[in-house]
Amino acid sequence: MWLKAVLAACLVTSVVPAHSAAGLTDIARNEHNYVLKLDLLTFVNGNWQGDANFTISACPRPECFQLSGSLLFPNGGDKASFAIPRLQCDLHFEEVPRKGMDSGDYRVTMISRAHTRNGCASVPDDLSGVYKEIPSLSGKSTP
Repeated sequence: MWLKAVLAACLVTSVVPAHSAAGLTDIARNEHNYVLKLDLLTFVNGNWQGDANFTISACPRPECFQLSGSLLFPNGGDKASFAIPRLQCDLHFEEVPRKGMDSGDYRVTMISRAHTRNGCASVPDDLSGVYKEIPSLSGKSTP
């Protein structure tokens, strides 16, 4: 009887919560060497809830171009948009599947909201493109 109580206590204290804030991080690079860091944040019962933070940078130094923000991929889907503050420019993110499966690769496209279609003129053109995941740098997020 004592052994059953100890065993039950061990099981109760080692249960993993259904809701977890620890997520996954995808690190990817496009053909112009811009780096995308995408933190997939909330998972419930192993299912990603679609919330993410991102950073796109030309290099790790502070003087290099860098853009950060939050995204919501509706229903944990594969598409999201980000309105760049103070510009008439949106970034569209879309996961590029590989053989019908999640790939960790993302296509980033700039879309101008300005009537003259130049709302993205101050954003580097090289930011657009397909960002290929770097598996050795991607994985479980560390708090």
